Amino acid sequence: MPPSSPILALDLGAARTGLARSDPDRTIAFGLPTFEVRPGRSLKEHLRALHAEVPLGGVVLGWPRRPDGRPGDLAGRVERLAAWIRTELGLPVALQDESLTTVEAVEKLAEAPTRRRRDKGARDRLAAQIILREFLAAGCPFPPATEDP
Repeated sequence: MPPSSPILALDLGAARTGLARSDPDRTIAFGLPTFEVRPGRSLKEHLRALHAEVPLGGVVLGWPRRPDGRPGDLAGRVERLAAWIRTELGLPVALQDESLTTVEAVEKLAEAPTRRRRDKGARDRLAAQIILREFLAAGCPFPPATEDP
């Protein structure tokens, strides 16, 4: 898909999901407000609304891996969300290794003003930006539509 529509990135978590979106030219990653799990709120409906607001060209999901390379605890949720995005939103989905993105986000936040460090969603948002930045730098390598993650 040619650059002309932004890419959305997610750092899926149990309590919060970090979000970032690129510019239409796919050169810059901007953090979006972190999605927090609460009764009556649906991440899928939130994603549907984001896509309706600004049509997306694809989604990149942080792929959790353990240090030994095996899938992390949230890998199943990530795979199910990827399948839903492909089916329901009709968007290409890529899984991007998220190893050490949270560590990098925490290190960057340690240098930030105290107010930003207290923002519970800042780490997740920054991790999503890092995932997206790495994906953009790699040339947005979406897998072919028939390829499974």
